[in-house]
Amino acid sequence: MLRRRRYLRGHPVPGCAEIGWCKPDGAEMSDDNWDAGFACSVGLFHVGQAIADRDRRGRRVTDDSLLLLFNAHHEPINWTLPKQWGQCWEPVLDTAGTHPEGELFKGGAELPVAGRSVVMLRCRQRSARERQVPCGP
Repeated sequence: MLRRRRYLRGHPVPGCAEIGWCKPDGAEMSDDNWDAGFACSVGLFHVGQAIADRDRRGRRVTDDSLLLLFNAHHEPINWTLPKQWGQCWEPVLDTAGTHPEGELFKGGAELPVAGRSVVMLRCRQRSARERQVPCGP
């Protein structure tokens, strides 16, 4: 997802946007949110199914969808993980070291993000066998 040959060209794949932006409450950002004078935190959702590139054999390239939560504030912020983009999230990077890999969180759950840090989560598409186990808090 983060190693695209052509990055965010603004040409959406039919029926799928390339990215989405959200606030700490999990709601998508509006134009008014961007015009607010001070925003310490923003979430960026990269859609893995929206990659328009083709591989060497001409097949469409797809990847995991990722959610990056940026907290520029000096205090922790509780993020509500956006249900509209995924039902199960797994941390893959946490610059504060708060959330280990393998931990799972449900869409709609609150996730504390340490001050001045970034958390990257992967949207988990769980197999039928995995669905029998709860996603997480």
